[in-house]
Amino acid sequence: MNTKYQVLQDVVDMEIGGMGALFHEALDYVIIHSNQIEKEDKLLRIAEISVRQIHVLKYTEALKEMWQIFIKSSHTELQVNILIACGDMATEDPGIIDKMNKWLNARNDIFLTGKNINTQVITACVQALGKIGDQSSFIPVFTAMLLQYSALVTSTAEQALNMIKGDITQLYMNVIMEGRFKEKKEGLQYS
Repeated sequence: MNTKYQVLQDVVDMEIGGMGALFHEALDYVIIHSNQIEKEDKLLRIAEISVRQIHVLKYTEALKEMWQIFIKSSHTELQVNILIACGDMATEDPGIIDKMNKWLNARNDIFLTGKNINTQVITACVQALGKIGDQSSFIPVFTAMLLQYSALVTSTAEQALNMIKGDITQLYMNVIMEGRFKEKKEGLQYS
């Protein structure tokens, strides 16, 4: 594992271009050994350097693997970096956008039960969904804003809602038609 990390670091240090496939392969390695990511520092570092370089290189072929690592890891910095990369790279990937929406919806549901949620990761997700701007994200982002996880999440969600493309009246109608009671009530008020 030390050798793998060192090779990846050497590629970064030498600024060798066109190496997205190498970092993609490194993510595959992390996924295979993902049961160790919480215990093995080198594995986490391989994931971090790979995500960072895939983002720099805009290597969209690795989005699915980045998302798998996002789900398997509980490391805040890694999760935030994956979401930032998705926000920049997933604009044309409805599958990743759907996974992000479902993940945020699930966190919204968990938060409603009174459990604590990592607001750094929620903020990064809301920001990424806003940057992507897909109208399918309107309801989960609107809900995150209403739940008031924190002042930062609320303000980030407000900004993200303004970045989502689509007919604003129709987007609020979707909230009224598909949302929970509180969302419907607030959606009506905002529209």
